Amino acid sequence: MRLLGRIEEQKKAHRFAYFLLQKGIENECEILPASSSDDKLSHPCLIWVYDEDQYEEAKTLFQQHNETPSAPEFEQAYQEFTKTSKESKPVTPPFKSVNPKDILSRKHKISGLTLVILMVCIALYIAQILTAPHIIPPKNLPTNFSYAPLLSPVQKELLYDYPSAYTAMETVFKAYNKEQIADPQNSSEDLQLYLDKIETVPHWQGIYHLVVNYKKNIPTPPSPLFEKISQGEIWRLFTPALLHVDLLHLFFNIIWLLLLGPQMERKLRIGRYLLIIVITAIITNTAQYLMSGPNFMGLSGVICAMVGFIWVRQYKAPWEGYLLQRSTLLFIGFYVLVMLALQIGLFFMELYGPKVDNIIGIANTAHIVGLMCGVIMAQFKFFAWRPKKIN
Repeated sequence: MRLLGRIEEQKKAHRFAYFLLQKGIENECEILPASSSDDKLSHPCLIWVYDEDQYEEAKTLFQQHNETPSAPEFEQAYQEFTKTSKESKPVTPPFKSVNPKDILSRKHKISGLTLVILMVCIALYIAQILTAPHIIPPKNLPTNFSYAPLLSPVQKELLYDYPSAYTAMETVFKAYNKEQIADPQNSSEDLQLYLDKIETVPHWQGIYHLVVNYKKNIPTPPSPLFEKISQGEIWRLFTPALLHVDLLHLFFNIIWLLLLGPQMERKLRIGRYLLIIVITAIITNTAQYLMSGPNFMGLSGVICAMVGFIWVRQYKAPWEGYLLQRSTLLFIGFYVLVMLALQIGLFFMELYGPKVDNIIGIANTAHIVGLMCGVIMAQFKFFAWRPKKIN
């Protein structure tokens, strides 16, 4: 919705609004306070056009009206609409629609889909805590295998993938205790053979892992991709976005969701808002999986997509009224760049130096791809603000 201009007399504004409707241009006539309470027709009015693609045409007609406001075509349009309303069903006058300023100034309310997503994230996090196995894996296990025994049943079902190698390691922890696994050579010959066999089971660990192994001349057998998804568990494309590593991770994402989600939901309404969330979650999750394997979770990719979307809409269509301070945008951009620089630094340390233990696990690929998704989707007219008309 975009402001076309102001007409000082209410009667002329109504005639022009009907004239635009006759041309197929949906619009609203916002009635402003009158300069004189004695004359009801002295109210100035603002004309708003719904469809951005029709704005230039409406602007040309508006200029024509300003040059010759008494032209007969404007009065004729009003008379035709009046005649139509008497002969058939009444025509909804454009000046009885919702006030655009009321929409822009509406209070920040948390409801609908944003609230549902928030509650689901919290519920899943509580379920993770309550069902997580209290196991401390032995230090001599490979890092990629030590992750599997720590996963809760919720995480196993909702992560992007749960490779067969993880299932095999989970079986070991059910059959043997921690002390036996920590010293398999002195505990059981079968256990040692089983661990050796598991270590050779190929599973996708990401492009990052392949590049490091290639640089260090470590042979890497072909690894199956999308193991669980290829078996029909397609919900895994989306569900990692609903999981969180710890309370701080959950809290951080909830704060951003509360800041960005309600205003997007109010302007896009549930259908298109949900579409943005689902599309960006699937794309960012898939990008992160291809880069680093299945060991990631969080709503950060979707949050970055929201930031990118609002940033573009602020410049492309400022009349939509999205609120995001410049300082907030700079902070998010700085955060993503710092994490990217840190990840690149650790990557080169792995390539040209000794192996780095306890690498910070930040899904920066999801952040960057999410930001790009939001910027791209904001370019489409489909995601423009469409105020809900009130008859």
